[in-house]
Amino acid sequence: MTTNPNWPEIKEKLLPGQTAADRLVLVCCAFKGRMDKLIDFFKSKRFSGIVYIISMVEFQMRGLPYTHILLKVGP
Repeated sequence: MTTNPNWPEIKEKLLPGQTAADRLVLVCCAFKGRMDKLIDFFKSKRFSGIVYIISMVEFQMRGLPYTHILLKVGP
């Protein structure tokens, strides 16, 4: 999952003339919220039998976060 600087929750909080790179705390909070929703979706009853979920967050050269998520689904 990669951050999109055009997400509405980021765009609506930027001041005129600002970019997402100017408000990294805002970008990270929006990313964390969306990542939590994605992991909650995986934990829902549709994906029963999940043994574990591992995620790792990294940052691109532009400062935008992205994550790798590994799921192990049991029998």
